[in-house]
Amino acid sequence: MVLIAIVIIAAVVRSTALAITLPFALMLLVASVPVTLPAMFTMSSAMGARGLSKNGVLATRPSAIEDAASMDVLCADKTGTITRNQLTAGQVAPLGG
Repeated sequence: MVLIAIVIIAAVVRSTALAITLPFALMLLVASVPVTLPAMFTMSSAMGARGLSKNGVLATRPSAIEDAASMDVLCADKTGTITRNQLTAGQVAPLGG
């Protein structure tokens, strides 16, 4: 708790945004008290959902953020939504290069 207090005080003195300081403080908390891992996961999922919402992405489940982070390719219809849980490729068009 002392380390977290020092980090927060240093952030206030340096005028660092809380959004930048909070993940570091939570990382210190998890490193010192492993029982806090579930709270850390919930907090990081919420921060990820907030960041996605600023870019116009609606995450309906916090676990969807983790699923999306592990994707290499995303196939969507012409409206940009995923409407069926079935992947089919109608046409493959290679990009230049």
